[in-house]
Amino acid sequence: MDVATASDLLTADADLLAVAISTEPPAELGVSALLEAEGFRPEAGAATLLQHQDRRIVVAGLGEEVDADAFRSAAAAVAHVAWPIGGSLAWLLDESQALTAEEQARFEGRLP
Repeated sequence: MDVATASDLLTADADLLAVAISTEPPAELGVSALLEAEGFRPEAGAATLLQHQDRRIVVAGLGEEVDADAFRSAAAAVAHVAWPIGGSLAWLLDESQALTAEEQARFEGRLP
């Protein structure tokens, strides 16, 4: 699986889009209602696959304590969902998170 990082998932050129959240997903994704309907909670290690506007989006939870371990757990949860699908994956690096974009990329850019 090819993994890249992105600052804008809407224009990212990948088969799957991924985002790690501790509260609400980025508004531009437009998936809040889908997550609510599914009952998804952004708990550490949780992930779900959504289909929205012809895009497949993997949303992973970070939990309440957002640190390096939370991003490692999110990356593992995304890998578990994405690996059987294959192709390419683009991660949204979220500047509003406690870790810098560089620290996030260290974990999110690594899939088995």
